[in-house]
Amino acid sequence: MAYAGIDIGTSGCKMTIYNRKGEILSSSGRTYQETGDDGYRELDANMVWAYTKEVIREASGNSPEPVQCIAVASLGESIICLDENNTVLANSMLTGDKRGIDECSIIEKKFSKEEVMDITGLPLSEMYALPKFIWLQNNSAVFKNTRHIFFYEDYIGYLLTGKRMVSFSLAARSMAFDIRTKQWSQRLLTLAGLDRALFSAPVLSGTILGPVLPDIAEELGLPPGTLIAAGGHDQGCAGLGSGMTTFAEGEDGQGTCEVMQFILPKLTSSPYMIEKGIPCAPYVLPDIFLAQIELTTCGILMNWFKDNIFANIRDFCSASGIDFFSYMDTLAVERHPGS
Repeated sequence: MAYAGIDIGTSGCKMTIYNRKGEILSSSGRTYQETGDDGYRELDANMVWAYTKEVIREASGNSPEPVQCIAVASLGESIICLDENNTVLANSMLTGDKRGIDECSIIEKKFSKEEVMDITGLPLSEMYALPKFIWLQNNSAVFKNTRHIFFYEDYIGYLLTGKRMVSFSLAARSMAFDIRTKQWSQRLLTLAGLDRALFSAPVLSGTILGPVLPDIAEELGLPPGTLIAAGGHDQGCAGLGSGMTTFAEGEDGQGTCEVMQFILPKLTSSPYMIEKGIPCAPYVLPDIFLAQIELTTCGILMNWFKDNIFANIRDFCSASGIDFFSYMDTLAVERHPGS
């Protein structure tokens, strides 16, 4: 039997299937584009779901072994609001969307920066979901018809299984999750006029949501009874995938964002972390926390160079069916051996 991971990112989704030895049996990916301008950055959840179904169908169809269980990892912060008919009510705001800057002052009138950090493990910032919840409540009618609020991990899990569960590591990117009690903080959600019943049940990474719905399994070519598990925030999953399990190890991952992270010896909050914007995040392993330093422009800058400075190489790679970044890595090694 085989196991798979789905990664829902800011600029693309992918699925990789492994056997029990950890060998890759099959993989598939799709890229997509965010929208917005003038400081708005948005993602269409319907588009993400459509591409996710494509990669599941393609990867599972090419696997020599049937998939037994799939875990879902995803980008953090961004939410999807569904109505009673499971209709998406608005595009998701991405990390870096300017909405929520003014709303941080609303939070700070009720909770000090130290209190926010102590409850959520997050330095007060517009990048997280709570300030954007407040913006949506004050500037739109989205929540009027909202019956469920998801992050991308539990959104995909819900569409696959009909169950609403989200990992601690992903829930913690909301700035409305108490990392000590492992529950949604109604005190913080009240600032946005929201009830915690709108959100998925927080669970430990690896928790089984249930089997894929029969009609979805048939549509995607998955074996009947294929299980779906809670994965986690993509950065935490990347840390585990790189082998980060002890205090002596760290990880630097580069994608849409670049994140350097390392394991903390205990749940930690300090004025330095607040000042420098360093969160204390639940890891995907039980009772372990991470410190993370994030550069949100990493992938954007790489793509800008690809499209503007190296457009001729980009076109050559596209016509040749070669991955641009792998090609550039090969050139760098050839020209600078040993670097």
